[in-house]
Amino acid sequence: MELKTKIPAKEQRVIYKGKQLQLEHSLRYYSIEQDSSLHLLGRIQSTEHPVAWRTVDDIMYAVSRMLRGDWFFSLNNIIMMGLNINNILITFFDMMPKKATCEYLEIFLNSSVPAALVMLFASPLETNKSCAKSSIKLFFDSCIDLPDHQQRCFLPVVLEFFRLLRKVCPRNKLYVSCRNTLGSVLESVYSSGDSRSCLLSIGDEIFPCVRELAKLMVKHLVDDDDDDSGPPSLSSRKASLGALVLKFSKRGDDDDHQWIFEYKEATTFESRRHLAMLLFPDVEEEEEDYEEMHEMLIDRSNLLAESFEYITEASSEELHGGLFIEFKNEEDTGPGVLREWFYLLCQEIFNPQNTLFTRSADDFRRFSPNPASEVDPLHLDYFEFTGRVIALALMHKVQVGVLFDRVFFLQLTGKKIGLENIKNTDRIMYDSCKQILEMDPECFDSDAGLGLTFVSETEVLGKRETKELLKDGKSIAVTGNNTSIY
Repeated sequence: MELKTKIPAKEQRVIYKGKQLQLEHSLRYYSIEQDSSLHLLGRIQSTEHPVAWRTVDDIMYAVSRMLRGDWFFSLNNIIMMGLNINNILITFFDMMPKKATCEYLEIFLNSSVPAALVMLFASPLETNKSCAKSSIKLFFDSCIDLPDHQQRCFLPVVLEFFRLLRKVCPRNKLYVSCRNTLGSVLESVYSSGDSRSCLLSIGDEIFPCVRELAKLMVKHLVDDDDDDSGPPSLSSRKASLGALVLKFSKRGDDDDHQWIFEYKEATTFESRRHLAMLLFPDVEEEEEDYEEMHEMLIDRSNLLAESFEYITEASSEELHGGLFIEFKNEEDTGPGVLREWFYLLCQEIFNPQNTLFTRSADDFRRFSPNPASEVDPLHLDYFEFTGRVIALALMHKVQVGVLFDRVFFLQLTGKKIGLENIKNTDRIMYDSCKQILEMDPECFDSDAGLGLTFVSETEVLGKRETKELLKDGKSIAVTGNNTSIY
């Protein structure tokens, strides 16, 4: 029944002659003969969080359609369905109230979403596997980004993913990623001071993970003893090199430390950030001389618009002199207010509802420019304003909690984007294109080129838009000979 309906066995309620059948018994046990009628039932649960249930149902509906193969006739539709699952997941996390985090995740778990996604990952179709992998990794990333006290609620769901993936693919990288996430969540639970009762309840379930890690540690120790490769490499002295960079690299010594950029694996994040900061002009810290600073009086209720006017009208020299921020009807000033202004302003700029930026499909922490931003006639001015704000935040060493998509970074440097560049940005698109390129041309043509033409379908502000990749692209079929062009 699970194979036919794609409903996990533990969620099935099968009735025969008014009696519910138990999973552990066979048909012979119940004296069920051929041509007998059995009833498969589903129960609608009452809940105080109906929106959460509907959102979870949307995920299960999308997964079930992909498992049934309803979308196999069109590769574009498969990609859109995979992106849709990710978008629903992002919506689920965005609307999750802080006070009801545990209740929402209990709904997520009780609806068997982890089981459905793992079942999709175990599918023989690469497109299904890629969609599931993207969604599961998105769940792990969003879990780690939350505060410690909220991560406790994620523990049962992460543990369920751990059990399922360990059973289905114990040697797959996704399982390793799940195990790492489980470790991070357990560490957060321990740090929050609520570890005793929580860990006692799951002790038996994490023992397999502990045994695996113990075996890995023993293996690495044995490998280290057998290593006769000679003196240690630069990478093995990462901490020492990082300390030297932080202590001795000074502004203006560009030629003295440029070579370090070529050895990213051998440096720490702090040392790389330090070198990058040396590329920025120094901020003139004249906090007592407010006449030399660019003063801004901001109304919190109109934060984005007023900040836009102040920053765009200022010259570079004025901004280099420092910033003095004051909120209307408030007395506080100083570095704390400056940091708060940066943080609140960036939250407004990168709010998807403002259409300036959109979240990455595979990692909703990362942002890139939204193609739909052109609906605002001032969108280019706002992008220039955003660049100034980010540069100022870097100059003032203020972290604003925003990450750019890696492909967007390449575009900023003027480099050409290739298929391999989007591997970690849009895994579904990457795997789909890779699969097309690796198909035998004759086999591809025999399948009518999957019905593809030289057009790209996107969804902008709720509307499906079609863009021709070549002139008259709608009438040009994708064949085995032009897949690389496509």
